[in-house]
Amino acid sequence: MEGTKFLGNEYENEILFWSVLRLAAVAITRVFHHPITPYFQSLPGIQNTNTTYASIRRWHRRSNSRVLACRTLAKILHDGTREEAEYIFDAFANPTPQREFDLLVASDGLGSPTRSLIFAHAEKTCIRSLNQYTSYFSIPYQDSDGTLARWYNAPGRRCILTRPNNAGKTIVFLSIISISEKLQSHSKLSQNEQKQSTHKIFPDAGWEASRVRAGMDTTDNFYMQSNAQVKLDSWSKGRMSVVGAAAFCPSPISGMGTTVAIVGAYILAGEISRYGTDYEKAFEAYESIMRPFVDTAQSLPPGAPAIANSETAWGISVMNRLLGFVSWNGLESLLGRFGGPPADAIVLPGHEM
Repeated sequence: MEGTKFLGNEYENEILFWSVLRLAAVAITRVFHHPITPYFQSLPGIQNTNTTYASIRRWHRRSNSRVLACRTLAKILHDGTREEAEYIFDAFANPTPQREFDLLVASDGLGSPTRSLIFAHAEKTCIRSLNQYTSYFSIPYQDSDGTLARWYNAPGRRCILTRPNNAGKTIVFLSIISISEKLQSHSKLSQNEQKQSTHKIFPDAGWEASRVRAGMDTTDNFYMQSNAQVKLDSWSKGRMSVVGAAAFCPSPISGMGTTVAIVGAYILAGEISRYGTDYEKAFEAYESIMRPFVDTAQSLPPGAPAIANSETAWGISVMNRLLGFVSWNGLESLLGRFGGPPADAIVLPGHEM
């Protein structure tokens, strides 16, 4: 995976394991809990084959899951850099003395408030909505959740996806494609109002809908988000720049968000190191290297996400039969051609920092 190569062997295996654990395959679930043969989804930077899945399972068995269970990607990165970098937490939430810095690099996500200050003229046009809205939260794991992600479609372009993690929880994604004005303004709603909106969308969805809706009421990590892409003509202005989702979010359905974020951060840091105080050249080089990769990562499959979220039960049945046929006959690589680019689609420059 290009997104982990530069981190060094000490962290690479752990991050790769964290990325693929329990996500090697997705089981498409029919009504009445009848699963289709697991469909082996493409994973960024990993050859999409049954052999790879077997290798991941062997890796899982010999790895220390109890250590990895409480380690997130953010913690792994923090542990690898805290001796060389100064971290300041909660500085914007509490009164702190003003400080001066040579550069400002914003990496505060899809709805970046910092980006809106840097590129005020482009803020209203840089976010390209896919008209899909997802509620994320976790519920207690139960044995029927298994070890695979499970994907279930309901009529009305609704989707329930569950994914077990290593901390005794099952992560839930409740998605709908809609042009509802209320959903478009979801960020202005309170968390309780967002939950109520989600309840109203999924009461008759079937499968695990009742269970996950009940779990949503008691979870403490609920959040709702619009699935969108960020497209800026430039990622820098003066001594300010953006990286990650704030700069070039490819959307969750691309499967490339973490990859482009980590690779982008590496390239930006490397070019700043290379050019020293000539920040303009550093930013130009960063964009020159990253822009083609980002453009490819943001090229979604034709018709996505609507093509995988049918309006009718008939359309869902057709898709399930198609994916079942593909999985049964080992033809997953054909569908993989419509996915995002492999993580090695960019050659990382060597940097000494």
